[in-house]
Amino acid sequence: MLRHVSISTRKISYDLYFRSKYTVLTGLSGAGKTLLINTVQRLNRAFPDATYDGYKVYASVYSQDLTDTILSESGALIIMDEDVDSEARKKFFPSIRDSKNFFIFITRDIYGIPFGIDDIFELKGNEKHKRMEQRYNNYIKPLNGDTLLCEDSASGYHITKKIFEQYGYTVSSAREKDKIIPALLKLNKGNVILIADLCGLGATTFPLMDFIARKTGYALYPSMSFEYELLANPLIKSIELRDPDPEVLLNYQSEEFYYTSVVSSILFDRYGIKYAKSSKNVVQFLMTGYLNLGGIHTKHPTTIKDSWLYPLLSHSSDADSI
Repeated sequence: MLRHVSISTRKISYDLYFRSKYTVLTGLSGAGKTLLINTVQRLNRAFPDATYDGYKVYASVYSQDLTDTILSESGALIIMDEDVDSEARKKFFPSIRDSKNFFIFITRDIYGIPFGIDDIFELKGNEKHKRMEQRYNNYIKPLNGDTLLCEDSASGYHITKKIFEQYGYTVSSAREKDKIIPALLKLNKGNVILIADLCGLGATTFPLMDFIARKTGYALYPSMSFEYELLANPLIKSIELRDPDPEVLLNYQSEEFYYTSVVSSILFDRYGIKYAKSSKNVVQFLMTGYLNLGGIHTKHPTTIKDSWLYPLLSHSSDADSI
């Protein structure tokens, strides 16, 4: 759910957008990114208590002043300047992760921040008006193929493998996000569909999207995370939680942590099971409804059909011909 903040002076106006705690703003040289920082700083000096569409807005470089702002504010929008070395950036990231503010980073070099594909924007417009537009708003290619590559090797991979191999797919794992591109190249065949946690790829998103755009035969499945998909599982059945307000996400270190936390809470509150991504017990329960808690075996009567997982893929035996 996008939030909109409008900032203007007599000379220029900006339409800013964000949907979660972390946003990355890119743009060509001269697009107006540095001017945005300067404009907000001038407005801060002239009107220190002003709010814009309900948000206090700050612009800063990485400094003690920034740390003080982060610690003293809650629910503010803080725009971060790119003109700083990476070591200084690393120093401040623990404070950024633990804060309850929204951040717009004007840089591609984001160390350790788990932003998602929908959190990357470009600055566009003319001399009088600038606006943020989502950079990857048209990344979905036809999902043709019978080879799936999962980002990691945890429960999401094991469940995906068990479900889709019976429909003719070959399923493998990259094991971690930094190894996705080498794993795609290693497959050395066309029509590969990548399943990754798009809400938390972070800086990996840029080379990955460049790769997908340049190469034919590779497609990206539009899924935020495996836990996002689990909200459609008949045992959980809480898809209304898939689109949280940005203010809700401030309570979590990342959007990915939000989905994991929601799934964990539902499984524990309803069934007394602790969610662990590598647990065979969790995998069996989510696929069959059979549960083993302390040696006590139970079967929950919910009918679990395979179609809850990645519904845009074929769930029929002719998957290899789609």
